[in-house]
Amino acid sequence: MTAVSVLRAIRDQGATVHVDGGNLRLRASVPLPTAIIAAVRAEKAGLVHLLTSYPDFLDRLDDFEERAAILEFDAHLSRSDAERRAWAEVFGARR
Repeated sequence: MTAVSVLRAIRDQGATVHVDGGNLRLRASVPLPTAIIAAVRAEKAGLVHLLTSYPDFLDRLDDFEERAAILEFDAHLSRSDAERRAWAEVFGARR
């Protein structure tokens, strides 16, 4: 999993994550699946980087996903190409 896909999985579970002094803090109303916890541990460095480089990352994640879907279907791009272009448009930088 990539850091972005881990954030999607966390959000899909109705949980939140934030950085607190270099540590990740997860908040969920029910325990998260062990696969997600393992993915968070495996991608910790990437998650911390994303959330500190783009403090509003979670707010813009929906915009990124919507833009990537539009590019994929309307511009007939592969998903990876669509995500690359959407990232540049929404976040203004390369991943």
